[in-house]
Amino acid sequence: MSLCILFTGCEYVNKFLHKSTTAETASQRPIKVEVLAIESMEQVAGQEYAGTLEESVSTALSFSTPGTVMKVNVAEGDYIKKGTVIATLDNSSANNALDIAKADYKRAKDGYDRVKSVYSGGAVSEVKMVEIETALEKAQSAYNIALKGVEDCTLKAPVDGYVGNLEIKVGQNVLPGVTVMSLMDINNMYATIAVAEDKISQIRIGAKVMVEINTLGTKIQGVVEQKSIKANSVLHTYSVKIALQNKGDVKLMPGMLCRVKFLESMNGQIVLPPECVLLHLDNSKFVWVVDSGKAYMRDVEVGEYLSTGIVINSGLAFGDSVIVKGYQKVSTGREVNE
Repeated sequence: MSLCILFTGCEYVNKFLHKSTTAETASQRPIKVEVLAIESMEQVAGQEYAGTLEESVSTALSFSTPGTVMKVNVAEGDYIKKGTVIATLDNSSANNALDIAKADYKRAKDGYDRVKSVYSGGAVSEVKMVEIETALEKAQSAYNIALKGVEDCTLKAPVDGYVGNLEIKVGQNVLPGVTVMSLMDINNMYATIAVAEDKISQIRIGAKVMVEINTLGTKIQGVVEQKSIKANSVLHTYSVKIALQNKGDVKLMPGMLCRVKFLESMNGQIVLPPECVLLHLDNSKFVWVVDSGKAYMRDVEVGEYLSTGIVINSGLAFGDSVIVKGYQKVSTGREVNE
């Protein structure tokens, strides 16, 4: 009986020690936090918006004459230079019309040259001379129109750009003025966002923003270039466009989703989100910072309160990393993972 009690007691002690060890190990695991690295005078401190990337310029191209498509020389996504032949129409009728107009002009020119040679001698009246000149001018105009008709059977790129929304195929009949493709400039892009009517007055032209494209794993700084003055009649939001430079190996493409974060420049001061500035019992302010992978309290003095955050007058410097999420779980000296 006593032996059974001894074994049972040992088992209880082992379980207790195991639980204590497990709890101690868990307490030593690094806490997952999110930090804001104070890297420059411009800190992410404003509202975030979901947006979409779009090309800065999109040129709709169409034929100016009806006809049947004989050849298409480009594909969607191709980069083409100004003057590149994009597609051609069957120009047999246009060439026939040009041949007729050319013959009529040649005949009119020949008649004009003959009459002019004798006009100076008085053999031809002035009225007759005017008729001959008028006939030549009409023939010249008809020839120019026929020549343009042949040229209109060829669609050329008016500017450099990328081919988008190609909507023609060989054998297809096209009508004048109907868009057959778009030519996009993506060297300069826009991130377009919708801003609520009670926030649009806070957005200023020239404001700097950070645009994050998750699918590319990249962030690009942009500038607010346009904001609409008329709200969407259904959503009551205003369209705001942020200009971006499409540089480097990572190419921004129209239609990609993005997150737009507004930046605040405070002439050397630091602006933090208000939720990460905490109170001591004596109402003094502090934040949690990460130093060498561990969390520490840092007393700070705050300045004015902005719509985008709180100005930090002292206590922090550029290069510090402030914990903005997960600070509720940390303690002084506790290891953290960013």
